[in-house]
Amino acid sequence: MSSIIDRSDMTAVRDQPYDVIVAYGISGISEMYAGFDKARSGWLKTVAVCLTLYSRQGESEIRKGLIAHQSEGFNKSLDDTPDRQLEVAHVIVALNGHVAASKGAAISGAAKTRLKQGVEYICKLGDTLEERINKLGEFESFNALIKKVREDEAGRVTKPIAVPAQTDNLLNGERKFAERFYKATAPAKARFEVEDVNGSSPIDGLWVALCRSSGSGFEVVRLSRQKSLIEPMIAEAQEQDRLLRDELGAQTTVSKEAAA
Repeated sequence: MSSIIDRSDMTAVRDQPYDVIVAYGISGISEMYAGFDKARSGWLKTVAVCLTLYSRQGESEIRKGLIAHQSEGFNKSLDDTPDRQLEVAHVIVALNGHVAASKGAAISGAAKTRLKQGVEYICKLGDTLEERINKLGEFESFNALIKKVREDEAGRVTKPIAVPAQTDNLLNGERKFAERFYKATAPAKARFEVEDVNGSSPIDGLWVALCRSSGSGFEVVRLSRQKSLIEPMIAEAQEQDRLLRDELGAQTTVSKEAAA
């Protein structure tokens, strides 16, 4: 089965100069809006470009090109931190700047969110462009990558953080509980055990879980010891659901138009 690497043609951009990479990106963004037949190719091209530019931002030519399209506030921040690291969002801003100069349609809305999430996820799984390309090659499509982003909380973490034994127990409890999926008939209660961590016993008490419907049951999204910590998670989940509904609606519209 082919992967994103096979079909995005990373070789077309990974070692190229800035102008060539950007031109490839502009082409990809244009294809994203050119209809159903071209959209997939456009997504893959744009992901390849964002991944390459982000990974090679330490090169003077690449960095100069990216910074030229950033906000005034960002450029002022360079006075205090000249070597400030650009984020994936800054790469997308630069691409949109070039697209605007060519009078094309910029990446925005749900499409921008999906692109940012996908590229950020891959970037956090490797330190070099080569490592990141290898990780990208594990996915057969951009949609498969986004599905993994939404399923895997680890994709949002850069490095393990040292925590006290007590906190580590709580995190271990969250991981253990989050691995449990309610299949078939959802029970009213579920029992689970938390393993000892660093020789410290688990903590007894009430746990609060955030769940979402999954087929005929419920999927445990996150668990916490404090109800107040769940509330922002609910808000985030609702926003992700809204974006997903918007994307599915847009895809349905495109499919209907293509069928017509």
